[in-house]
Amino acid sequence: MPGIPTFYSNNTFTVAIVYRDDHWFVYRKMPVTRKPSRPTTTHSPWSLCTVKEDLWFLFYKMPVTRTCPRPTTTHSPRSLCIIVKNIAITFELTEGRGKVIRREIELLDLTPTSEVKEVVQEIVKLEPTATRQQPKLEKLVGRIIHILKDSSHTSYTRHRILRAHILPLTNVALNKDASLCATGSYDRECRLWNTNDGKLIATLGGHQDVVFDVMFTGNNSEHLTTCSFDGTIRLYSVDTASCDMVLTGHTGPVIVMSRVRHITPRLVTGGMDTCVRIWDLHMGECVSTLSGHTGAVVSVECDRVGNTLYTASFDASVRIWDTRTYTATGILEAQHEGELNGAKVSWCGQYLASWGTDGIVAVWDLRQQTKPMHILQHDAEVVTGAWDRCGRQLVTGGVDRTANVLHLPSLTHTLSLTQHAGEVSKVCFKPCGTAIITAGQDGYLRVFDATDGHCIQEERGHTGEIYSLALSYGGEVLVTGSNRDSTCVIWKAAKPKESITELK
Repeated sequence: MPGIPTFYSNNTFTVAIVYRDDHWFVYRKMPVTRKPSRPTTTHSPWSLCTVKEDLWFLFYKMPVTRTCPRPTTTHSPRSLCIIVKNIAITFELTEGRGKVIRREIELLDLTPTSEVKEVVQEIVKLEPTATRQQPKLEKLVGRIIHILKDSSHTSYTRHRILRAHILPLTNVALNKDASLCATGSYDRECRLWNTNDGKLIATLGGHQDVVFDVMFTGNNSEHLTTCSFDGTIRLYSVDTASCDMVLTGHTGPVIVMSRVRHITPRLVTGGMDTCVRIWDLHMGECVSTLSGHTGAVVSVECDRVGNTLYTASFDASVRIWDTRTYTATGILEAQHEGELNGAKVSWCGQYLASWGTDGIVAVWDLRQQTKPMHILQHDAEVVTGAWDRCGRQLVTGGVDRTANVLHLPSLTHTLSLTQHAGEVSKVCFKPCGTAIITAGQDGYLRVFDATDGHCIQEERGHTGEIYSLALSYGGEVLVTGSNRDSTCVIWKAAKPKESITELK
Protein backbone atom coordinates (compact mmCIF):
# COMPACT_ATOMS: atom_id res chain seq x y z
CA MET A 1 0.00 0.00 0.00
CA PRO A 2 1.50 3.38 -0.97
CA GLY A 3 2.26 5.91 1.75
CA ILE A 4 2.21 5.30 5.47
CA PRO A 5 -1.15 3.86 6.57
CA THR A 6 -2.99 4.94 9.68
CA PHE A 7 -5.17 2.19 11.15
CA TYR A 8 -8.58 2.66 12.76
CA SER A 9 -10.49 -0.22 14.29
CA ASN A 10 -13.68 -1.09 16.15
CA ASN A 11 -15.41 -4.35 17.03
CA THR A 12 -16.72 -4.74 13.49
CA PHE A 13 -13.94 -3.93 11.04
CA THR A 14 -10.57 -2.24 10.55
CA VAL A 15 -9.72 0.40 7.98
CA ALA A 16 -6.41 1.85 6.87
CA ILE A 17 -6.22 5.46 5.64
CA VAL A 18 -3.47 6.61 3.30
CA TYR A 19 -2.81 10.00 1.69
CA ARG A 20 -1.27 9.91 -1.80
CA ASP A 21 -1.44 12.06 -4.94
CA ASP A 22 -3.85 14.58 -3.40
CA HIS A 23 -6.33 11.82 -2.52
CA TRP A 24 -7.33 10.03 0.64
CA PHE A 25 -7.50 6.26 0.11
CA VAL A 26 -9.53 4.27 2.62
CA TYR A 27 -8.72 0.54 2.56
CA ARG A 28 -10.83 -2.05 4.31
CA LYS A 29 -9.72 -5.54 5.27
CA MET A 30 -10.99 -8.10 2.77
CA PRO A 31 -13.19 -10.88 4.22
CA VAL A 32 -11.98 -14.27 3.12
CA THR A 33 -15.37 -15.26 1.68
CA ARG A 34 -15.79 -12.11 -0.42
CA LYS A 35 -12.64 -11.91 -2.55
CA PRO A 36 -13.27 -10.03 -5.80
CA SER A 37 -13.33 -12.15 -8.91
CA ARG A 38 -11.19 -9.75 -10.94
CA PRO A 39 -8.58 -7.99 -8.80
CA THR A 40 -6.62 -5.29 -10.57
CA THR A 41 -3.41 -3.43 -9.93
CA THR A 42 -4.92 0.02 -10.51
CA HIS A 43 -6.94 2.02 -8.06
CA SER A 44 -10.36 0.83 -9.20
CA PRO A 45 -13.12 0.04 -6.67
CA TRP A 46 -11.60 -3.44 -6.35
CA SER A 47 -7.93 -2.50 -6.14
CA LEU A 48 -5.98 -4.86 -3.92
CA CYS A 49 -2.92 -4.43 -1.77
CA THR A 50 -1.19 -6.24 1.05
CA VAL A 51 -0.54 -4.81 4.49
CA LYS A 52 1.00 -6.90 7.22
CA GLU A 53 0.30 -10.05 5.16
CA ASP A 54 -3.44 -9.34 5.10
CA LEU A 55 -5.56 -8.71 2.01
CA TRP A 56 -7.18 -5.27 1.70
CA PHE A 57 -9.34 -3.58 -0.92
CA LEU A 58 -9.98 0.05 -1.80
CA PHE A 59 -13.15 0.97 0.04
CA TYR A 60 -13.32 4.70 -0.68
CA LYS A 61 -11.31 7.27 -2.62
CA MET A 62 -11.74 10.96 -1.80
CA PRO A 63 -10.05 13.78 -3.71
CA VAL A 64 -8.60 16.57 -1.60
CA THR A 65 -9.53 19.99 -2.99
CA ARG A 66 -8.91 23.54 -1.93
CA THR A 67 -12.44 23.68 -0.50
CA CYS A 68 -11.50 21.26 2.27
CA PRO A 69 -7.79 21.41 3.09
CA ARG A 70 -5.96 18.30 4.08
CA PRO A 71 -5.81 17.89 7.86
CA THR A 72 -2.31 17.67 9.30
CA THR A 73 -0.83 15.89 12.25
CA THR A 74 0.84 19.03 13.57
CA HIS A 75 -0.64 22.01 15.34
CA SER A 76 -1.42 23.89 12.13
CA PRO A 77 -3.88 26.79 11.87
CA ARG A 78 -7.50 25.67 11.87
CA SER A 79 -9.04 25.16 8.44
CA LEU A 80 -12.70 25.46 7.48
CA CYS A 81 -14.72 23.40 5.02
CA ILE A 82 -18.22 24.50 3.95
CA ILE A 83 -20.77 21.93 2.75
CA VAL A 84 -24.31 22.64 1.54
CA LYS A 85 -26.99 20.06 2.24
CA ASN A 86 -30.81 20.39 2.20
CA ILE A 87 -30.71 24.20 2.55
CA ALA A 88 -28.34 23.94 5.47
CA ILE A 89 -24.67 24.82 5.69
CA THR A 90 -22.31 22.49 7.52
CA PHE A 91 -19.03 23.90 8.76
CA GLU A 92 -16.23 21.37 9.17
CA LEU A 93 -13.53 22.91 11.31
CA THR A 94 -10.23 21.01 11.09
CA GLU A 95 -7.94 21.73 14.01
CA GLY A 96 -4.42 20.55 14.75
CA ARG A 97 -3.80 16.80 14.77
CA GLY A 98 -6.65 16.30 12.33
CA LYS A 99 -9.51 16.77 14.80
CA VAL A 100 -12.70 17.70 12.91
CA ILE A 101 -15.54 19.62 14.51
CA ARG A 102 -18.81 19.83 12.57
CA ARG A 103 -21.58 22.34 13.06
CA GLU A 104 -24.71 22.61 10.92
CA ILE A 105 -26.67 25.83 10.46
CA GLU A 106 -30.12 25.29 8.94
CA LEU A 107 -31.40 28.05 6.68
CA LEU A 108 -35.02 27.44 7.61
CA ASP A 109 -36.25 30.95 6.80
CA LEU A 110 -34.44 31.28 3.48
CA THR A 111 -36.79 32.30 0.66
CA PRO A 112 -36.38 33.46 -2.96
CA THR A 113 -36.72 37.07 -1.70
CA SER A 114 -34.10 36.85 1.07
CA GLU A 115 -31.26 39.41 1.08
CA VAL A 116 -27.86 37.77 0.68
CA LYS A 117 -25.90 40.06 3.01
CA GLU A 118 -28.49 39.78 5.80
CA VAL A 119 -28.44 35.97 5.60
CA VAL A 120 -24.63 35.87 5.69
CA GLN A 121 -24.54 38.22 8.69
CA GLU A 122 -26.84 35.86 10.58
CA ILE A 123 -24.64 32.89 9.66
CA VAL A 124 -21.50 34.66 10.87
CA LYS A 125 -23.21 35.49 14.17
CA LEU A 126 -23.92 31.80 14.69
CA GLU A 127 -20.49 30.67 13.45
CA PRO A 128 -17.83 33.37 14.10
CA THR A 129 -15.08 31.22 12.56
CA ALA A 130 -16.69 31.88 9.16
CA THR A 131 -15.89 35.61 9.31
CA ARG A 132 -13.01 35.30 6.85
CA GLN A 133 -15.22 33.24 4.56
CA GLN A 134 -17.84 35.98 4.04
CA PRO A 135 -17.14 36.56 0.33
CA LYS A 136 -17.45 32.83 -0.33
CA LEU A 137 -20.59 32.60 1.82
CA GLU A 138 -22.20 35.51 -0.03
CA LYS A 139 -21.55 33.81 -3.35
CA LEU A 140 -22.87 30.49 -2.02
CA VAL A 141 -26.02 31.96 -0.47
CA GLY A 142 -26.67 33.93 -3.63
CA ARG A 143 -26.55 30.76 -5.69
CA ILE A 144 -28.94 29.01 -3.27
CA ILE A 145 -31.44 31.88 -3.52
CA HIS A 146 -31.16 31.83 -7.29
CA ILE A 147 -31.90 28.08 -7.29
CA LEU A 148 -34.93 28.65 -5.05
CA LYS A 149 -36.27 31.23 -7.50
CA ASP A 150 -35.83 28.88 -10.45
CA SER A 151 -37.34 25.94 -8.56
CA SER A 152 -40.50 27.82 -7.58
CA HIS A 153 -41.41 28.40 -11.23
CA THR A 154 -40.46 25.03 -12.70
CA SER A 155 -43.38 23.33 -14.44
CA TYR A 156 -44.01 19.67 -15.26
CA THR A 157 -44.66 18.07 -18.63
CA ARG A 158 -46.50 14.82 -19.21
CA HIS A 159 -43.75 12.30 -19.95
CA ARG A 160 -45.57 8.93 -20.02
CA ILE A 161 -49.09 7.60 -19.53
CA LEU A 162 -49.19 4.07 -18.13
CA ARG A 163 -52.29 1.96 -18.63
CA ALA A 164 -51.39 0.43 -15.33
CA HIS A 165 -54.22 -1.91 -14.27
CA ILE A 166 -57.65 -3.12 -15.36
CA LEU A 167 -59.18 -2.59 -11.93
CA PRO A 168 -58.83 0.67 -9.90
CA LEU A 169 -55.33 1.76 -8.97
CA THR A 170 -54.61 2.33 -5.28
CA ASN A 171 -51.17 3.83 -4.64
CA VAL A 172 -47.93 4.68 -6.44
CA ALA A 173 -44.31 4.97 -5.30
CA LEU A 174 -40.90 5.99 -6.67
CA ASN A 175 -37.51 4.54 -5.83
CA LYS A 176 -34.63 6.73 -4.63
CA ASP A 177 -33.32 7.85 -8.01
CA ALA A 178 -36.83 7.97 -9.55
CA SER A 179 -35.87 5.46 -12.24
CA LEU A 180 -38.59 3.01 -11.16
CA CYS A 181 -42.25 3.42 -10.34
CA ALA A 182 -44.49 0.92 -8.55
CA THR A 183 -48.29 0.74 -8.69
CA GLY A 184 -50.79 -1.21 -6.59
CA SER A 185 -54.32 -2.12 -7.54
CA TYR A 186 -57.60 -3.82 -6.71
CA ASP A 187 -56.56 -6.55 -9.18
CA ARG A 188 -54.35 -7.99 -6.36
CA GLU A 189 -51.15 -7.18 -8.25
CA CYS A 190 -48.26 -4.76 -7.99
CA ARG A 191 -46.48 -3.64 -11.10
CA LEU A 192 -43.00 -2.24 -11.60
CA TRP A 193 -42.36 0.34 -14.35
CA ASN A 194 -39.42 2.13 -15.92
CA THR A 195 -40.06 5.86 -15.57
CA ASN A 196 -37.86 6.75 -18.56
CA ASP A 197 -39.51 4.69 -21.29
CA GLY A 198 -42.73 3.72 -19.48
CA LYS A 199 -42.18 0.01 -20.05
CA LEU A 200 -43.51 -2.63 -17.69
CA ILE A 201 -40.63 -4.36 -15.94
CA ALA A 202 -42.48 -6.91 -13.81
CA THR A 203 -45.88 -7.92 -12.48
CA LEU A 204 -45.67 -9.02 -8.86
CA GLY A 205 -48.38 -11.36 -7.66
CA GLY A 206 -49.10 -13.39 -4.56
CA HIS A 207 -51.62 -11.30 -2.64
CA GLN A 208 -55.13 -12.69 -2.29
CA ASP A 209 -56.85 -9.32 -2.02
CA VAL A 210 -56.40 -5.63 -2.84
CA VAL A 211 -52.79 -4.37 -2.89
CA PHE A 212 -53.39 -1.11 -1.07
CA ASP A 213 -49.98 0.46 -0.47
CA VAL A 214 -46.58 0.09 -2.11
CA MET A 215 -43.16 1.33 -0.96
CA PHE A 216 -39.51 0.88 -1.93
CA THR A 217 -37.32 -0.23 0.96
CA GLY A 218 -33.63 -0.92 1.53
CA ASN A 219 -30.67 1.44 1.44
CA ASN A 220 -30.68 1.42 -2.35
CA SER A 221 -34.38 0.68 -2.96
CA GLU A 222 -33.49 -2.94 -3.62
CA HIS A 223 -36.83 -4.18 -2.29
CA LEU A 224 -40.43 -3.33 -3.05
CA THR A 225 -42.79 -3.75 -0.10
CA THR A 226 -46.54 -4.12 -0.45
CA CYS A 227 -49.40 -4.42 2.01
CA SER A 228 -52.80 -5.84 1.28
CA PHE A 229 -56.37 -6.28 2.43
CA ASP A 230 -55.47 -9.97 2.85
CA GLY A 231 -53.60 -9.02 6.04
CA THR A 232 -50.09 -9.72 4.75
CA ILE A 233 -47.00 -7.73 3.79
CA ARG A 234 -44.74 -8.92 0.99
CA LEU A 235 -41.15 -7.99 0.15
CA TYR A 236 -40.10 -8.42 -3.47
CA SER A 237 -36.61 -8.21 -4.91
CA VAL A 238 -36.49 -5.42 -7.47
CA ASP A 239 -33.74 -7.19 -9.44
CA THR A 240 -35.32 -10.63 -9.69
CA ALA A 241 -39.02 -9.74 -9.20
CA SER A 242 -39.26 -12.65 -6.76
CA CYS A 243 -41.01 -12.59 -3.40
CA ASP A 244 -38.31 -12.78 -0.74
CA MET A 245 -40.51 -12.55 2.34
CA VAL A 246 -44.13 -12.74 3.49
CA LEU A 247 -45.02 -11.17 6.82
CA THR A 248 -48.16 -12.45 8.53
CA GLY A 249 -49.78 -11.52 11.82
CA HIS A 250 -52.40 -8.87 11.14
CA THR A 251 -55.97 -10.14 11.49
CA GLY A 252 -57.44 -7.59 9.10
CA PRO A 253 -56.55 -5.46 6.06
CA VAL A 254 -53.16 -3.73 6.25
CA ILE A 255 -53.45 -0.21 4.87
CA VAL A 256 -50.39 1.80 5.98
CA MET A 257 -46.63 1.20 6.23
CA SER A 258 -43.54 3.18 7.11
CA ARG A 259 -39.81 2.57 7.49
CA VAL A 260 -38.10 2.74 10.89
CA ARG A 261 -34.53 3.99 11.20
CA HIS A 262 -32.72 1.28 13.14
CA ILE A 263 -29.50 -0.72 13.26
CA THR A 264 -31.36 -3.46 11.41
CA PRO A 265 -33.98 -2.71 8.72
CA ARG A 266 -37.41 -2.41 10.29
CA LEU A 267 -40.91 -1.76 9.06
CA VAL A 268 -44.00 -0.55 10.89
CA THR A 269 -47.50 -1.40 9.66
CA GLY A 270 -51.03 -0.61 10.71
CA GLY A 271 -54.49 -1.64 9.64
CA MET A 272 -58.12 -2.34 10.30
CA ASP A 273 -57.37 -4.70 13.20
CA THR A 274 -56.46 -1.61 15.34
CA CYS A 275 -52.93 -2.95 15.95
CA VAL A 276 -49.54 -1.55 15.00
CA ARG A 277 -46.78 -4.05 14.28
CA ILE A 278 -43.02 -3.53 14.03
CA TRP A 279 -41.13 -6.01 11.85
CA ASP A 280 -37.47 -6.99 11.68
CA LEU A 281 -36.84 -7.34 7.94
CA HIS A 282 -33.62 -9.31 8.46
CA MET A 283 -35.31 -12.02 10.48
CA GLY A 284 -38.72 -11.70 8.84
CA GLU A 285 -40.55 -11.61 12.15
CA CYS A 286 -42.69 -9.27 14.21
CA VAL A 287 -40.65 -7.85 17.08
CA SER A 288 -43.52 -6.01 18.74
CA THR A 289 -47.29 -5.51 18.55
CA LEU A 290 -48.45 -2.13 19.81
CA SER A 291 -52.01 -2.12 21.16
CA GLY A 292 -54.10 0.76 22.43
CA HIS A 293 -56.08 2.11 19.52
CA THR A 294 -59.78 1.21 19.40
CA GLY A 295 -60.25 2.01 15.72
CA ALA A 296 -58.50 1.32 12.43
CA VAL A 297 -54.94 2.66 12.24
CA VAL A 298 -54.77 5.05 9.27
CA SER A 299 -51.31 6.57 9.66
CA VAL A 300 -47.92 5.38 10.95
CA GLU A 301 -44.82 7.55 10.84
CA CYS A 302 -41.47 7.81 12.63
CA ASP A 303 -39.43 10.89 13.33
CA ARG A 304 -36.23 11.26 11.33
CA VAL A 305 -34.12 9.80 14.16
CA GLY A 306 -36.28 6.68 14.36
CA ASN A 307 -36.76 6.64 18.13
CA THR A 308 -40.36 7.90 18.17
CA LEU A 309 -43.37 6.52 16.32
CA TYR A 310 -46.65 8.37 15.77
CA THR A 311 -49.85 6.49 14.91
CA ALA A 312 -53.26 7.95 14.04
CA SER A 313 -56.55 6.11 14.18
CA PHE A 314 -60.26 6.27 13.47
CA ASP A 315 -60.63 6.49 17.27
CA ALA A 316 -59.74 10.23 16.92
CA SER A 317 -56.40 9.90 18.73
CA VAL A 318 -52.71 10.06 17.89
CA ARG A 319 -50.52 7.79 20.01
CA ILE A 320 -46.80 8.25 20.59
CA TRP A 321 -44.49 5.25 21.02
CA ASP A 322 -40.84 4.70 21.88
CA THR A 323 -39.46 2.34 19.23
CA ARG A 324 -36.58 1.29 21.48
CA THR A 325 -38.75 0.02 24.32
CA TYR A 326 -42.00 -0.51 22.37
CA THR A 327 -43.96 1.43 24.98
CA ALA A 328 -46.52 4.22 24.71
CA THR A 329 -45.14 7.58 25.81
CA GLY A 330 -48.07 9.88 25.06
CA ILE A 331 -51.47 10.39 23.49
CA LEU A 332 -52.94 13.36 21.61
CA GLU A 333 -56.72 13.34 21.76
CA ALA A 334 -59.95 15.15 22.79
CA GLN A 335 -59.76 17.67 19.92
CA HIS A 336 -61.37 15.88 16.99
CA GLU A 337 -65.09 15.15 16.96
CA GLY A 338 -64.85 12.58 14.18
CA GLU A 339 -62.52 9.96 12.80
CA LEU A 340 -58.94 10.87 11.92
CA ASN A 341 -57.87 10.54 8.30
CA GLY A 342 -54.16 11.08 8.92
CA ALA A 343 -51.33 12.73 10.82
CA LYS A 344 -47.85 13.94 9.89
CA VAL A 345 -44.85 14.97 11.96
CA SER A 346 -42.66 17.81 10.70
CA TRP A 347 -39.13 17.13 9.50
CA CYS A 348 -37.69 18.96 12.50
CA GLY A 349 -39.69 16.66 14.81
CA GLN A 350 -41.14 19.55 16.78
CA TYR A 351 -44.65 19.73 15.34
CA LEU A 352 -47.38 17.28 14.41
CA ALA A 353 -50.57 17.91 12.48
CA SER A 354 -53.66 15.67 12.56
CA TRP A 355 -56.79 15.98 10.44
CA GLY A 356 -60.10 14.22 10.12
CA THR A 357 -63.74 14.01 9.09
CA ASP A 358 -64.76 16.96 11.28
CA GLY A 359 -62.84 19.43 9.08
CA ILE A 360 -60.37 20.24 11.85
CA VAL A 361 -56.60 20.35 11.46
CA ALA A 362 -54.97 20.24 14.90
CA VAL A 363 -51.35 21.41 15.07
CA TRP A 364 -49.41 20.19 18.10
CA ASP A 365 -46.15 21.29 19.65
CA LEU A 366 -44.77 17.91 20.70
CA ARG A 367 -42.96 19.47 23.63
CA GLN A 368 -46.35 20.37 25.14
CA GLN A 369 -48.85 17.60 24.52
CA THR A 370 -51.73 18.79 26.71
CA LYS A 371 -53.53 20.71 23.96
CA PRO A 372 -52.89 21.73 20.34
CA MET A 373 -51.08 24.99 19.71
CA HIS A 374 -53.37 25.88 16.80
CA ILE A 375 -56.60 24.78 15.11
CA LEU A 376 -57.10 25.27 11.37
CA GLN A 377 -60.70 24.85 10.22
CA HIS A 378 -61.87 23.58 6.83
CA ASP A 379 -65.51 23.73 5.76
CA ALA A 380 -65.64 19.95 5.24
CA GLU A 381 -63.67 16.74 5.78
CA VAL A 382 -59.87 17.02 5.52
CA VAL A 383 -58.28 14.13 3.64
CA THR A 384 -54.62 15.03 3.09
CA GLY A 385 -51.76 17.09 4.49
CA ALA A 386 -48.03 17.65 4.16
CA TRP A 387 -45.16 19.62 5.74
CA ASP A 388 -42.37 21.32 3.89
CA ARG A 389 -38.89 19.95 4.55
CA CYS A 390 -38.03 22.64 7.05
CA GLY A 391 -41.17 22.17 9.15
CA ARG A 392 -42.13 25.82 8.68
CA GLN A 393 -45.20 25.39 6.45
CA LEU A 394 -48.15 23.01 6.49
CA VAL A 395 -50.59 22.47 3.63
CA THR A 396 -53.87 20.55 3.98
CA GLY A 397 -56.53 19.60 1.45
CA GLY A 398 -60.15 18.65 1.86
CA VAL A 399 -63.58 17.91 0.47
CA ASP A 400 -64.32 21.67 0.56
CA ARG A 401 -62.22 22.01 -2.64
CA THR A 402 -59.62 24.03 -0.75
CA ALA A 403 -55.98 23.67 0.13
CA ASN A 404 -55.00 25.78 3.15
CA VAL A 405 -51.46 26.81 4.04
CA LEU A 406 -50.33 27.50 7.60
CA HIS A 407 -47.01 29.17 8.43
CA LEU A 408 -45.10 27.96 11.49
CA PRO A 409 -44.15 29.15 14.05
CA SER A 410 -46.14 32.37 13.50
CA LEU A 411 -49.34 30.26 13.22
CA THR A 412 -50.56 32.43 10.36
CA HIS A 413 -53.06 31.12 7.83
CA THR A 414 -51.29 32.48 4.76
CA LEU A 415 -53.06 30.97 1.74
CA SER A 416 -56.34 29.39 0.63
CA LEU A 417 -56.03 27.72 -2.76
CA THR A 418 -59.51 27.26 -4.24
CA GLN A 419 -58.91 26.50 -7.94
CA HIS A 420 -59.96 22.83 -7.82
CA ALA A 421 -63.50 21.96 -8.89
CA GLY A 422 -63.71 19.02 -6.49
CA GLU A 423 -62.07 17.46 -3.48
CA VAL A 424 -58.35 18.21 -3.04
CA SER A 425 -57.15 14.64 -2.63
CA LYS A 426 -53.34 15.05 -2.51
CA VAL A 427 -50.96 17.85 -1.55
CA CYS A 428 -47.21 18.19 -1.16
CA PHE A 429 -44.42 20.76 -1.20
CA LYS A 430 -41.66 20.76 -3.76
CA PRO A 431 -38.33 19.89 -2.09
CA CYS A 432 -37.15 23.48 -1.77
CA GLY A 433 -40.47 24.51 -0.19
CA THR A 434 -41.10 27.29 -2.69
CA ALA A 435 -44.03 25.67 -4.50
CA ILE A 436 -47.06 23.55 -3.58
CA ILE A 437 -48.39 20.70 -5.70
CA THR A 438 -52.05 19.73 -5.45
CA ALA A 439 -54.12 17.03 -7.15
CA GLY A 440 -57.84 16.57 -7.02
CA GLN A 441 -61.06 14.84 -7.80
CA ASP A 442 -61.31 16.89 -10.99
CA GLY A 443 -58.28 15.07 -12.42
CA TYR A 444 -56.14 18.22 -12.46
CA LEU A 445 -52.57 18.65 -11.29
CA ARG A 446 -51.79 22.19 -10.11
CA VAL A 447 -48.60 23.89 -8.98
CA PHE A 448 -48.81 27.03 -6.82
CA ASP A 449 -46.27 29.56 -5.63
CA ALA A 450 -45.97 28.98 -1.89
CA THR A 451 -45.42 32.67 -1.20
CA ASP A 452 -48.29 34.45 -2.95
CA GLY A 453 -50.46 31.50 -4.01
CA HIS A 454 -50.61 32.26 -7.73
CA CYS A 455 -51.08 29.20 -9.95
CA ILE A 456 -47.88 28.40 -11.83
CA GLN A 457 -49.23 25.41 -13.75
CA GLU A 458 -52.55 23.68 -14.35
CA GLU A 459 -52.71 20.38 -16.22
CA ARG A 460 -55.43 17.78 -16.52
CA GLY A 461 -53.68 14.45 -16.39
CA HIS A 462 -56.58 12.09 -15.69
CA THR A 463 -60.24 11.74 -16.59
CA GLY A 464 -61.09 10.86 -13.00
CA GLU A 465 -59.95 11.54 -9.44
CA ILE A 466 -56.23 11.57 -8.71
CA TYR A 467 -55.99 9.23 -5.72
CA SER A 468 -52.22 8.89 -5.31
CA LEU A 469 -49.17 11.08 -5.83
CA ALA A 470 -45.43 10.50 -5.44
CA LEU A 471 -42.66 13.07 -5.82
CA SER A 472 -38.98 12.24 -6.25
CA TYR A 473 -36.39 13.38 -3.73
CA GLY A 474 -35.11 16.15 -5.99
CA GLY A 475 -38.56 17.08 -7.31
CA GLU A 476 -37.69 16.33 -10.93
CA VAL A 477 -40.10 13.40 -11.33
CA LEU A 478 -43.75 13.33 -10.28
CA VAL A 479 -46.15 10.40 -10.56
CA THR A 480 -49.94 10.58 -10.24
CA GLY A 481 -52.38 7.68 -10.15
CA SER A 482 -56.15 7.61 -10.60
CA ASN A 483 -58.55 5.10 -9.10
CA ARG A 484 -61.14 6.06 -11.70
CA ASP A 485 -59.38 5.72 -15.06
CA SER A 486 -56.79 3.25 -13.62
CA THR A 487 -53.92 5.11 -15.28
CA CYS A 488 -50.62 6.35 -13.95
CA VAL A 489 -49.03 9.51 -15.37
CA ILE A 490 -45.31 10.23 -15.13
CA TRP A 491 -44.50 13.93 -15.13
CA LYS A 492 -41.01 15.35 -15.53
CA ALA A 493 -39.66 18.80 -14.78
CA ALA A 494 -36.99 20.54 -16.80
CA LYS A 495 -33.63 19.74 -15.25
CA PRO A 496 -32.31 22.81 -13.39
CA LYS A 497 -29.00 24.30 -14.42
CA GLU A 498 -27.83 23.87 -10.84
CA SER A 499 -29.17 22.08 -7.77
CA ILE A 500 -28.53 22.70 -4.09
CA THR A 501 -27.05 19.22 -3.64
CA GLU A 502 -24.39 20.04 -6.25
CA LEU A 503 -23.16 23.22 -4.60
CA LYS A 504 -19.60 23.33 -3.28
